Amino acid sequence: MKLQLILVLSAIAIFSLSCGEDDHIGPEHHFNYGPAVPERGDWSGTAEFGELEFGVNDLRTAITRVFYYFQDWQCGAVIPEGLVSSESQSGWLVSDAEFTIEHLSLIPGLTLTIHGTFTTNDSVIGTWTGVTGDITCSGDWQAKLTRAGEVLAPGFTVLMSADFTRALAVDAAHWPPGSQVTLEIDNDANGSIDFESTMTADNLGGVNFRNNSENTLFTVAEGDIVKVHDDITEASGIVLYATVEMVDTAADVLSGFAREGTILDVRVFDPSTDPFPDGPELAVEADSNGRWRADFSGIADIIPESDGWVIVHRGYIFIGW
Repeated sequence: MKLQLILVLSAIAIFSLSCGEDDHIGPEHHFNYGPAVPERGDWSGTAEFGELEFGVNDLRTAITRVFYYFQDWQCGAVIPEGLVSSESQSGWLVSDAEFTIEHLSLIPGLTLTIHGTFTTNDSVIGTWTGVTGDITCSGDWQAKLTRAGEVLAPGFTVLMSADFTRALAVDAAHWPPGSQVTLEIDNDANGSIDFESTMTADNLGGVNFRNNSENTLFTVAEGDIVKVHDDITEASGIVLYATVEMVDTAADVLSGFAREGTILDVRVFDPSTDPFPDGPELAVEADSNGRWRADFSGIADIIPESDGWVIVHRGYIFIGW
């Protein structure tokens, strides 16, 4: 059994924004001087074919999932029924308050195209078109925000090997798409910048600074300071030590080392579900010898295909074996 573990140090974002003691910035404060920007979260609406729901990502730049509930509707010989859903990792992009979703094979025999325009940050109207053979069906739809999503600040994670000897990557997330994001590493926390690199955030606000087996660009060790920033926001954190030394599939136990008194939240996922489902979680503490142990017997059946994570203070460890 080959154990792989990823230590992830999460960081707190520091914004270059001054607010008074009673100032508040929230979903209700959006100054739309240009095209409407949709709120992140869940949306639901109606169309001639039934109902539809969709989700807007945390950066408010794309739709990542959509659900259709077909009710008493027919287009030519095609009669879709019940729930049909689709998800996209990269998302269907929202540009100038507009988006288009095209399904070529979601419904057998029917090409379905959804076009929408956000009129406000919590309201959208649009048109839909269904094509089957020589027959075209079309109509209007509208939807409203039903549940605002969590606001995720720009940050990063540091991915380490299972034995904490090698930095695999620094993944930055939730940065403005297209922004220039810089990684700085201060080895030994002595005030010097030992590694610096700048990359462009993708359309979902992600940047991946990755080492590979042939070329080590940067090193990370316990106590090092890692900083990620753009022109407005800075996120930084101190790398914390933790390892996973053993995965006992017979006893359903995980164990490893951390500094004495470190609290770890250990979670195991069911490998039959994807992606990243909820799973049982245990809170454990590293003892005076620095060892931690999470006993999942009677709670979860750990098998070689299982995975999970261990949350350590400001960081978490993703365990795959």
